[in-house]
Amino acid sequence: SMMVNTNVLGRGSSQFQQKKANEAKLGAYYTDPGHCERINKLFSFSEEEETSVLEPSMGNGLAVRLATGADRNAKIRIFGVEINATVAEEQQNNPLYESVLKADFLKEVFITNNCFSFVFANPPYMDDFDYDEWSRHYLRLIRLATGELPRRAAECACGTGSLTVRLAQSGMAMTGVDLSAAMLRQAEKKARDYGVEAAFVRQDMKKLTLPRRVGAVLATCDGVNYLTTPEDVRAVFSAAYRNL
Repeated sequence: SMMVNTNVLGRGSSQFQQKKANEAKLGAYYTDPGHCERINKLFSFSEEEETSVLEPSMGNGLAVRLATGADRNAKIRIFGVEINATVAEEQQNNPLYESVLKADFLKEVFITNNCFSFVFANPPYMDDFDYDEWSRHYLRLIRLATGELPRRAAECACGTGSLTVRLAQSGMAMTGVDLSAAMLRQAEKKARDYGVEAAFVRQDMKKLTLPRRVGAVLATCDGVNYLTTPEDVRAVFSAAYRNL
């Protein structure tokens, strides 16, 4: 079985607004169709043998169809779980899907071993994410690696800066890096609200270029998971190394 993390936050202000609008509907995140199509290039599905695919957070099913190429391959059978009753009911009548269950995947679904060949999943929503505990965890890891907290550190794919500002409370001069200008604006506001000084810059973390070397570079949560090729992963680690 394989699990692929497919959820990606929009990189432009219009997509960020889409994400914010979607949050009013049970916390759904915006999924970039282009990202899902790139995922499709990573996998090859048989056109002779059936492949059973599970989507734990179904929505309208477009993302899983794009990622698997199901619209072009009749041997792919899609099964979905959706917590939103209205959306689930709509997709239960959709002939493109074998079955759609209205349920909370984390609490109400039990799957026996080897039922599915492929699991296509969005990451968990961050509403109940304990950033305070995770910031303490990362501070412990930094101390373990360096002996003491460095004067400066950077967080790649920092998003709206929830972790960056908490790390800045430790006294480190933090730089948050992200591709989304809209998210960085939220991060700057968050830093003001927390009363900490943190710099936020719009950069591709594969080409990370900081004005001064730092003692630690972090890529927390799902940042690295959005990279779709081994070359991109190597580029991120190489860029981080160059800034240390």
